[in-house]
Amino acid sequence: MLARQLTATGQSVISSVPVVVIAFAVLPIIALIQELPVVYTLTVGAHALAMPFKQVLAKTMAGANRAGAFTAILVAAIPLQLAGMPMALWALIAGTAVVTLSSERARRHWRNVWAIIATTVDRAEPTHDAQ
Repeated sequence: MLARQLTATGQSVISSVPVVVIAFAVLPIIALIQELPVVYTLTVGAHALAMPFKQVLAKTMAGANRAGAFTAILVAAIPLQLAGMPMALWALIAGTAVVTLSSERARRHWRNVWAIIATTVDRAEPTHDAQ
C-alpha cells in the first residue's frame, strides 16, 4: 500500500516537471508583453476573442431557446449591478425565466388560467344599485 502511494506521488512529481519548465519558459514572454503598450495588448486580445465569441453567439442563436439566450446576452451587456450582484447572475435568471415562460407547458398553463378567469368573470352577475 505504501509502495503504491509512493509510486503515485513520484508519478505526480514527474508529471509536474514539464509544467514547471513551461512556467519558467513563459517568464521572458510575459516580461516582453508587459513592455508593450496597453492598447496594443488589448487590441490583440480583442481580436483573439472575436472569432470564438462570434461562433458561440451563432450556435446560441441557432438553438431552440434563442429568445432566452438573446435575453441573457442583452442583460449581461448592461453595465450595472442590481442588489449588489453582477449582471451575469441576472442574465442567467432572465434567460432562464424567458425559456421557462415561453415553453409550451407554460403556455398551456397560462391558457388554462385565463380560461378559468374568463369563465369566472362571465358568470359573475353585475350588481346595480336601484336608485
